[in-house]
Amino acid sequence: MSEAAKKEADVISGKLDLLANRFEGFEDDLDAEQSRKIEELNRRFDEVARKIEALDHSLKLESKNNKMSMKALQIWLENRFLEFEKSMAQPLDKRFKEIEARFGSVEASINAVKKTQTGEVEQ
Repeated sequence: MSEAAKKEADVISGKLDLLANRFEGFEDDLDAEQSRKIEELNRRFDEVARKIEALDHSLKLESKNNKMSMKALQIWLENRFLEFEKSMAQPLDKRFKEIEARFGSVEASINAVKKTQTGEVEQ
């Protein structure tokens, strides 16, 4: 092998060693970057999981509050209906009964007058 060929072989060998060293460093850097990305994705996943858990808790509280509000509204409406019944319906019902009783006595009086009139006409 000539001196120039030997020198060229040494240059090529040096370049190959340099590329090999770069590749080894690249492989380590690639592994480090992949590990960093995996850790970042895990951190994001944990953060999303915490937010979902907090949202689920909030939704459960909201649902509980809505049920309590609906129950309170139902009780309020029932109480208002009872108040209406006491203040309006019961007095009206009493008044209707009084009118019905008066109507009954008026009807009896009319019947008595009719009897007396028919009795006078017959005599």
